[in-house]
Amino acid sequence: LASAQARVIESAVPPQVPYKPKRARIVAISVLLALLFGVGAALLLASLDATIKNSSDVAEKLKRPLLGIVPLLKGNALSVVSTPGNTDEAREVDLRFAEAMRTIRTAVSLDRVDKPHKIILVTSSIGNEGKSIVALNLAIAFARAEKTLLLDGDMRRPSVRKMLGLRRDVPGLSELLSERARLIECIIKTGFENLDAISTGFIPPDPLELLSSPRMTKALKVLANDYARVIIDCPPILPVSDAALLSKYADSVLFVVKADATPAPQIRNGLALLERVDAPITGIVLTQLDTRKAEKYGDYGYAGYYAPYASKS
Repeated sequence: LASAQARVIESAVPPQVPYKPKRARIVAISVLLALLFGVGAALLLASLDATIKNSSDVAEKLKRPLLGIVPLLKGNALSVVSTPGNTDEAREVDLRFAEAMRTIRTAVSLDRVDKPHKIILVTSSIGNEGKSIVALNLAIAFARAEKTLLLDGDMRRPSVRKMLGLRRDVPGLSELLSERARLIECIIKTGFENLDAISTGFIPPDPLELLSSPRMTKALKVLANDYARVIIDCPPILPVSDAALLSKYADSVLFVVKADATPAPQIRNGLALLERVDAPITGIVLTQLDTRKAEKYGDYGYAGYYAPYASKS
C-alpha cells in the first residue's frame, strides 16, 4: 500500500469560547425583537384608542371648535367646584379650573357679540362627563359680570339643588310646568351675587311631556327677558332625547366631552342627534384633562402653560 502524502500545517488548538450557540447575537436579536414588539403593541393600542385626548383630537375627530379645556381635579379641589354650597365666601377654587371657566365664558360671549347668547344649554353624549359641574361653574362665572340664572333641566338625575345646597321645600321646574307653582315661586336666590337658580322639583314620570308643554316656552321667554344669561343643565343626549327637545329653546349648545374616556364615534353620534334638530352647537368643552398626560400627547404645552397655576393651587 502506498503511504499517505500528508503533513501538519498547523496544530489544532482548543477554542476558548464555544462556536455555537452565539449567545451575544441571540441576546442582541432578542432585545431588538422585544423593542419592535413593544413599539408595535403601543402603536396598535394607540390606533385602537378612539377617545379624545387633546385639542388636536377635537379638531380632527369631531370637527368642532374647542371652547375650553377643564383640568382634572381630585379631592378637596373637586369638592369645591362640585358642591360649593350656597355661599361664595372662602371659596378657594383651583386657579386652573377658574381660568378654564373664564375662557369658556369668553368664548361664548365672543361667539355672537351683536346678539349675545342668552339661553345656553349644556349637555354631553353620556353621563359622568362633568356637564353639571361645567353648567354650575359657568353660571357662576357669568354671574360675576351679569345677572344669571341656572336652570336644572335634568329631570332624570337632577343635581343643581344638591350642588348649591338649596332648600328642599321650594318648588321647581316640574311644579311650574305642571301648573302647581308660579315662576316667581320657583326662583331661588343663591349665595352668589347675581346668580339665581331653579331646581327640578319633583321627578315626573314623563319629563318629555312637561318639557314640551307651552308653559316651558313661556317660562323661558320670561327668564330670557329678566336675565342676561340662562344656563340650562340638560341630561346627556344619547340615553334620552330631553336635550334635543330643549335645544330648540337655546341660543347656544355646549357639548361636554370627558378627556381620554368617551370614544369619538359615541360623541359624533350625540352631535348628530343635535344636528338633526338644528341645535345651535357652539363648540366642545373638554373636561377632566390630566395635565400631566397633556404633554405626552403634545397638547401645545398645556401642562407647562398651567404650571404656575398648579404651583399656586
